[in-house]
Amino acid sequence: MELHEIRIDAYEPQLAALAHDSHRPAEVWEHECAEIGGFDPHTRKLTKMSCSDETFLSEHIDHVTAAVEAGVVRKHAFMEQLFASRQDFDEFLEYLVAYPGRIHDRWHYALATLAGCAAGSDALATNGQLIDALRDAAGR
Repeated sequence: MELHEIRIDAYEPQLAALAHDSHRPAEVWEHECAEIGGFDPHTRKLTKMSCSDETFLSEHIDHVTAAVEAGVVRKHAFMEQLFASRQDFDEFLEYLVAYPGRIHDRWHYALATLAGCAAGSDALATNGQLIDALRDAAGR
């Protein structure tokens, strides 16, 4: 058989999982949101996030993504709604710039939505471009 005839088997694409997809008890979410801020999927309440170090970056991006997917974030006030201060938002973006590797599509789509851009836009091909778009959107 010639090589061009060998096909890749069909498969179902898998969405990247968020912590919010798990079945954690309400008390665990309440504790986490009190500790680092974020979106509680049981109460649908947002607690503003403080980003004092990059330790919780993945968790923070999960919280942002879950809140955007749940439709609880206000388009023109997302920074004030999600972050304790402008400095926390700026630090979140700085940690995102330094994120080792590629952010997955689910995170990218949520962040692009916050920035008011189409996730597949060529203008958002890199993390740096996405972060610039988020800064611009927050400065409106």
